[in-house]
Amino acid sequence: MKKIKRPTLVSLTIGLIILLIKSRFAQDNIEVPLKIGKYRLVHTIAKENLYKHYALGVYLYKNKKVFIKTWSGKIKDYSYYDLLNEYFMNKILSKKLKECCAKIRIPKVLDVVDQKQTLSLVFEYVEGKNLAGYPLSKQKEAMISVMQCLKRLTSLLSQEEKNHFPKRNIMFYLLSLPFLMFLTILSNPKSAFVILKGYIVFLFGIKEALKMNLTVSHRDITLHNIMFSGDKIFLLDYGRVALTLDAYDLTYVLINPRMKQFAQTLKEKFNYYPSKFLRNYILIHNAHSHGMRKTRNLYMRGLIKQYG
Repeated sequence: MKKIKRPTLVSLTIGLIILLIKSRFAQDNIEVPLKIGKYRLVHTIAKENLYKHYALGVYLYKNKKVFIKTWSGKIKDYSYYDLLNEYFMNKILSKKLKECCAKIRIPKVLDVVDQKQTLSLVFEYVEGKNLAGYPLSKQKEAMISVMQCLKRLTSLLSQEEKNHFPKRNIMFYLLSLPFLMFLTILSNPKSAFVILKGYIVFLFGIKEALKMNLTVSHRDITLHNIMFSGDKIFLLDYGRVALTLDAYDLTYVLINPRMKQFAQTLKEKFNYYPSKFLRNYILIHNAHSHGMRKTRNLYMRGLIKQYG
Protein backbone atom coordinates (compact mmCIF):
# COMPACT_ATOMS: atom_id res chain seq x y z
CA MET A 1 0.00 0.00 0.00
CA LYS A 2 1.46 3.31 -1.06
CA LYS A 3 1.96 5.72 1.82
CA ILE A 4 -0.33 8.75 1.65
CA LYS A 5 -0.24 11.86 3.82
CA ARG A 6 -2.92 13.70 5.71
CA PRO A 7 -4.07 16.91 4.00
CA THR A 8 -2.92 20.21 5.46
CA LEU A 9 -5.20 23.18 6.13
CA VAL A 10 -3.69 24.95 3.11
CA SER A 11 -4.39 22.00 0.79
CA LEU A 12 -7.96 21.71 2.12
CA THR A 13 -8.58 25.41 1.48
CA ILE A 14 -7.22 25.23 -2.06
CA GLY A 15 -9.16 22.01 -2.66
CA LEU A 16 -12.40 23.65 -1.54
CA ILE A 17 -11.88 26.59 -3.91
CA ILE A 18 -11.22 24.19 -6.80
CA LEU A 19 -14.31 22.12 -6.02
CA LEU A 20 -16.55 25.18 -5.74
CA ILE A 21 -15.36 26.36 -9.14
CA LYS A 22 -15.88 22.90 -10.63
CA SER A 23 -19.39 22.68 -9.14
CA ARG A 24 -20.52 25.39 -11.55
CA PHE A 25 -20.26 22.76 -14.26
CA ALA A 26 -22.58 19.77 -13.91
CA GLN A 27 -20.87 16.37 -13.81
CA ASP A 28 -23.57 13.93 -14.80
CA ASN A 29 -21.33 11.10 -15.98
CA ILE A 30 -18.23 9.80 -14.24
CA GLU A 31 -16.55 6.88 -15.93
CA VAL A 32 -16.20 3.85 -13.68
CA PRO A 33 -12.86 2.05 -14.30
CA LEU A 34 -13.14 -1.53 -15.56
CA LYS A 35 -10.02 -2.46 -13.62
CA ILE A 36 -8.39 -0.90 -10.55
CA GLY A 37 -5.10 -2.55 -9.66
CA LYS A 38 -5.91 -6.23 -9.18
CA TYR A 39 -9.67 -5.63 -8.91
CA ARG A 40 -12.06 -6.16 -11.86
CA LEU A 41 -15.46 -4.45 -12.16
CA VAL A 42 -18.59 -6.55 -11.57
CA HIS A 43 -21.15 -3.75 -11.75
CA THR A 44 -21.43 0.00 -11.18
CA ILE A 45 -23.42 1.69 -8.40
CA ALA A 46 -25.54 4.78 -8.99
CA LYS A 47 -25.15 7.42 -6.26
CA GLU A 48 -28.48 8.88 -5.22
CA ASN A 49 -27.51 12.50 -4.63
CA LEU A 50 -27.33 15.76 -6.55
CA TYR A 51 -23.65 15.81 -7.39
CA LYS A 52 -21.50 12.81 -8.20
CA HIS A 53 -17.84 13.27 -7.32
CA TYR A 54 -16.79 9.60 -7.29
CA ALA A 55 -16.96 6.49 -9.44
CA LEU A 56 -18.61 3.70 -7.45
CA GLY A 57 -18.57 0.01 -8.23
CA VAL A 58 -18.53 -3.55 -6.95
CA TYR A 59 -15.31 -5.30 -7.95
CA LEU A 60 -13.96 -8.83 -7.72
CA TYR A 61 -10.59 -10.28 -6.67
CA LYS A 62 -10.06 -14.01 -6.10
CA ASN A 63 -13.84 -14.57 -6.12
CA LYS A 64 -14.28 -12.05 -3.30
CA LYS A 65 -16.44 -8.97 -3.79
CA VAL A 66 -15.28 -5.54 -2.66
CA PHE A 67 -16.74 -2.05 -2.96
CA ILE A 68 -14.46 0.59 -4.50
CA LYS A 69 -14.86 4.36 -4.40
CA THR A 70 -12.66 6.25 -6.86
CA TRP A 71 -11.77 9.92 -7.23
CA SER A 72 -10.21 11.03 -10.50
CA GLY A 73 -8.96 14.39 -11.76
CA LYS A 74 -5.96 16.33 -12.92
CA ILE A 75 -6.11 18.70 -9.93
CA LYS A 76 -6.78 17.55 -6.37
CA ASP A 77 -10.00 19.13 -5.07
CA TYR A 78 -11.96 18.92 -1.83
CA SER A 79 -13.56 15.61 -2.90
CA TYR A 80 -10.09 14.10 -3.10
CA TYR A 81 -9.37 15.22 0.47
CA ASP A 82 -12.79 13.96 1.64
CA LEU A 83 -11.78 10.52 0.37
CA LEU A 84 -8.42 10.84 2.13
CA ASN A 85 -10.20 11.71 5.36
CA GLU A 86 -12.40 8.63 4.97
CA TYR A 87 -9.22 6.56 4.72
CA PHE A 88 -7.59 8.08 7.80
CA MET A 89 -10.79 7.95 9.87
CA ASN A 90 -11.51 4.31 9.10
CA LYS A 91 -9.23 2.64 11.61
CA ILE A 92 -10.05 4.84 14.58
CA LEU A 93 -13.81 4.89 13.89
CA SER A 94 -13.93 1.11 13.47
CA LYS A 95 -12.20 0.65 16.81
CA LYS A 96 -14.22 3.19 18.80
CA LEU A 97 -17.61 2.15 17.37
CA LYS A 98 -17.00 -1.41 18.58
CA GLU A 99 -16.32 -0.04 22.07
CA CYS A 100 -19.40 2.15 22.39
CA CYS A 101 -22.08 1.00 19.93
CA ALA A 102 -22.93 -2.68 19.60
CA LYS A 103 -24.95 -2.36 16.40
CA ILE A 104 -23.27 0.46 14.48
CA ARG A 105 -20.34 -0.13 12.13
CA ILE A 106 -18.53 1.31 9.12
CA PRO A 107 -17.26 -0.75 6.16
CA LYS A 108 -13.56 -1.54 6.67
CA VAL A 109 -10.96 -0.19 4.27
CA LEU A 110 -9.08 -3.20 2.86
CA ASP A 111 -6.77 -1.46 0.41
CA VAL A 112 -5.94 1.87 -1.21
CA VAL A 113 -4.90 2.22 -4.84
CA ASP A 114 -3.13 5.54 -5.42
CA GLN A 115 -2.34 6.03 -9.09
CA LYS A 116 -1.69 8.96 -11.38
CA GLN A 117 -4.77 11.24 -11.32
CA THR A 118 -6.85 8.68 -9.36
CA LEU A 119 -7.32 7.59 -5.76
CA SER A 120 -9.38 4.49 -4.95
CA LEU A 121 -10.46 3.17 -1.56
CA VAL A 122 -11.26 -0.54 -1.44
CA PHE A 123 -13.89 -1.39 1.18
CA GLU A 124 -15.25 -4.67 2.43
CA TYR A 125 -18.45 -5.50 0.56
CA VAL A 126 -21.51 -5.21 2.79
CA GLU A 127 -24.85 -6.49 1.55
CA GLY A 128 -27.71 -4.30 2.73
CA LYS A 129 -30.34 -1.66 2.02
CA ASN A 130 -30.14 2.03 2.81
CA LEU A 131 -32.51 3.73 5.20
CA ALA A 132 -34.64 5.29 2.44
CA GLY A 133 -36.09 1.86 1.73
CA TYR A 134 -37.49 1.33 5.25
CA PRO A 135 -40.69 2.49 6.98
CA LEU A 136 -40.66 5.80 8.86
CA SER A 137 -40.53 4.09 12.27
CA LYS A 138 -37.35 2.23 11.30
CA GLN A 139 -35.81 5.41 9.89
CA LYS A 140 -36.45 7.31 13.13
CA GLU A 141 -35.02 4.49 15.22
CA ALA A 142 -31.83 4.28 13.17
CA MET A 143 -31.31 8.04 13.02
CA ILE A 144 -31.63 8.36 16.79
CA SER A 145 -29.27 5.41 17.35
CA VAL A 146 -26.60 6.92 15.09
CA MET A 147 -26.71 10.34 16.76
CA GLN A 148 -26.62 8.84 20.26
CA CYS A 149 -23.71 6.63 19.24
CA LEU A 150 -21.60 9.50 17.90
CA LYS A 151 -22.17 11.43 21.12
CA ARG A 152 -21.04 8.44 23.21
CA LEU A 153 -18.06 7.90 20.93
CA THR A 154 -16.88 11.46 21.57
CA SER A 155 -16.77 10.87 25.33
CA LEU A 156 -14.52 7.81 24.83
CA LEU A 157 -11.87 9.56 22.76
CA SER A 158 -8.51 10.27 24.34
CA GLN A 159 -6.84 13.59 23.61
CA GLU A 160 -4.40 11.80 21.31
CA GLU A 161 -7.28 10.27 19.37
CA LYS A 162 -9.05 13.62 19.13
CA ASN A 163 -5.91 15.05 17.53
CA HIS A 164 -6.45 12.71 14.57
CA PHE A 165 -9.87 14.22 13.80
CA PRO A 166 -10.32 17.32 11.64
CA LYS A 167 -11.68 20.16 13.78
CA ARG A 168 -14.41 22.54 12.70
CA ASN A 169 -14.78 25.03 15.56
CA ILE A 170 -16.44 28.44 15.69
CA MET A 171 -13.40 30.16 14.19
CA PHE A 172 -13.51 27.82 11.19
CA TYR A 173 -17.11 28.80 10.46
CA LEU A 174 -16.48 32.51 10.97
CA LEU A 175 -13.47 32.53 8.63
CA SER A 176 -14.91 30.32 5.89
CA LEU A 177 -18.47 31.61 5.53
CA PRO A 178 -17.69 35.08 4.05
CA PHE A 179 -15.97 33.42 1.10
CA LEU A 180 -18.74 30.83 0.73
CA MET A 181 -21.37 33.56 0.97
CA PHE A 182 -19.66 35.48 -1.84
CA LEU A 183 -19.80 32.40 -4.09
CA THR A 184 -23.43 31.76 -3.13
CA ILE A 185 -24.35 35.31 -4.13
CA LEU A 186 -22.55 34.84 -7.46
CA SER A 187 -24.61 31.70 -8.05
CA ASN A 188 -27.87 33.32 -6.90
CA PRO A 189 -27.53 37.10 -7.58
CA LYS A 190 -31.28 37.72 -7.44
CA SER A 191 -31.32 36.44 -3.86
CA ALA A 192 -28.35 38.51 -2.65
CA PHE A 193 -30.40 40.37 -0.01
CA VAL A 194 -31.78 37.11 1.39
CA ILE A 195 -28.28 35.60 1.58
CA LEU A 196 -26.86 38.68 3.30
CA LYS A 197 -29.70 38.68 5.81
CA GLY A 198 -29.00 35.02 6.55
CA TYR A 199 -25.34 35.87 7.10
CA ILE A 200 -26.18 38.66 9.57
CA VAL A 201 -28.42 36.29 11.56
CA PHE A 202 -25.55 33.76 11.50
CA LEU A 203 -23.28 36.38 13.14
CA PHE A 204 -25.87 37.08 15.82
CA GLY A 205 -25.81 33.36 16.64
CA ILE A 206 -22.18 33.39 17.82
CA LYS A 207 -23.18 33.70 21.47
CA GLU A 208 -25.24 30.49 21.40
CA ALA A 209 -22.52 28.68 19.44
CA LEU A 210 -19.94 29.49 22.13
CA LYS A 211 -21.90 27.28 24.54
CA MET A 212 -21.59 24.20 22.31
CA ASN A 213 -19.02 21.46 22.86
CA LEU A 214 -17.16 19.76 20.03
CA THR A 215 -18.65 16.37 19.13
CA VAL A 216 -17.83 13.77 16.50
CA SER A 217 -20.26 14.48 13.67
CA HIS A 218 -20.87 12.78 10.34
CA ARG A 219 -21.68 16.11 8.61
CA ASP A 220 -23.43 14.47 5.65
CA ILE A 221 -26.04 12.39 7.40
CA THR A 222 -28.87 11.37 5.06
CA LEU A 223 -31.16 8.38 4.54
CA HIS A 224 -28.82 7.14 1.80
CA ASN A 225 -25.73 7.28 4.02
CA ILE A 226 -27.14 4.88 6.60
CA MET A 227 -27.59 1.20 5.71
CA PHE A 228 -29.04 -1.83 7.45
CA SER A 229 -27.25 -5.14 7.02
CA GLY A 230 -28.88 -7.81 9.14
CA ASP A 231 -29.06 -6.43 12.69
CA LYS A 232 -26.19 -3.98 12.09
CA ILE A 233 -26.37 -0.33 11.03
CA PHE A 234 -23.58 0.84 8.71
CA LEU A 235 -22.52 4.47 8.35
CA LEU A 236 -21.44 5.30 4.80
CA ASP A 237 -19.66 8.24 3.14
CA TYR A 238 -17.98 9.45 6.34
CA GLY A 239 -15.28 11.50 4.58
CA ARG A 240 -16.59 14.68 6.21
CA VAL A 241 -16.43 13.32 9.76
CA ALA A 242 -14.99 15.91 12.12
CA LEU A 243 -15.05 17.20 15.67
CA THR A 244 -17.46 20.09 15.40
CA LEU A 245 -20.29 21.86 17.21
CA ASP A 246 -22.46 19.22 18.79
CA ALA A 247 -25.73 20.18 17.10
CA TYR A 248 -24.34 19.92 13.57
CA ASP A 249 -25.81 16.57 12.49
CA LEU A 250 -29.18 17.31 14.05
CA THR A 251 -29.33 20.74 12.40
CA TYR A 252 -28.31 19.20 9.06
CA VAL A 253 -31.14 16.65 9.24
CA LEU A 254 -33.79 19.17 10.28
CA ILE A 255 -32.87 21.55 7.44
CA ASN A 256 -33.44 18.90 4.78
CA PRO A 257 -37.17 18.91 3.84
CA ARG A 258 -36.81 15.31 2.66
CA MET A 259 -36.39 14.37 6.32
CA LYS A 260 -38.91 16.77 7.83
CA GLN A 261 -40.87 13.79 9.15
CA PHE A 262 -38.12 13.40 11.76
CA ALA A 263 -38.23 16.99 12.96
CA GLN A 264 -40.52 16.81 15.96
CA THR A 265 -39.30 13.40 17.15
CA LEU A 266 -35.63 14.44 17.03
CA LYS A 267 -36.26 17.82 18.65
CA GLU A 268 -37.98 16.15 21.59
CA LYS A 269 -35.48 13.29 21.88
CA PHE A 270 -32.42 15.55 21.99
CA ASN A 271 -34.04 18.60 23.63
CA TYR A 272 -33.01 20.57 20.57
CA TYR A 273 -32.84 24.35 20.55
CA PRO A 274 -32.53 25.59 16.93
CA SER A 275 -29.03 26.88 16.22
CA LYS A 276 -29.25 29.84 13.84
CA PHE A 277 -25.46 29.86 13.69
CA LEU A 278 -25.23 26.31 12.30
CA ARG A 279 -28.49 26.44 10.35
CA ASN A 280 -27.49 29.51 8.36
CA TYR A 281 -23.96 28.27 7.76
CA ILE A 282 -25.30 25.01 6.29
CA LEU A 283 -27.94 26.81 4.22
CA ILE A 284 -25.57 29.43 2.76
CA HIS A 285 -22.78 26.92 2.11
CA ASN A 286 -24.98 24.37 0.36
CA ALA A 287 -27.01 26.97 -1.53
CA HIS A 288 -23.86 27.46 -3.59
CA SER A 289 -22.96 23.80 -3.82
CA HIS A 290 -26.33 23.01 -5.33
CA GLY A 291 -26.74 26.27 -7.23
CA MET A 292 -26.56 24.79 -10.71
CA ARG A 293 -29.78 22.77 -10.24
CA LYS A 294 -32.11 25.50 -9.04
CA THR A 295 -35.25 23.40 -9.31
CA ARG A 296 -33.75 21.06 -6.72
CA ASN A 297 -31.98 23.66 -4.64
CA LEU A 298 -33.39 22.81 -1.24
CA TYR A 299 -30.99 25.08 0.59
CA MET A 300 -31.64 28.27 -1.36
CA ARG A 301 -35.35 27.69 -0.89
CA GLY A 302 -34.69 27.27 2.82
CA LEU A 303 -33.01 30.69 2.96
CA ILE A 304 -35.83 32.31 1.00
CA LYS A 305 -38.40 30.73 3.30
CA GLN A 306 -36.61 32.13 6.35
CA TYR A 307 -35.63 35.58 5.08
CA GLY A 308 -37.35 36.25 1.74
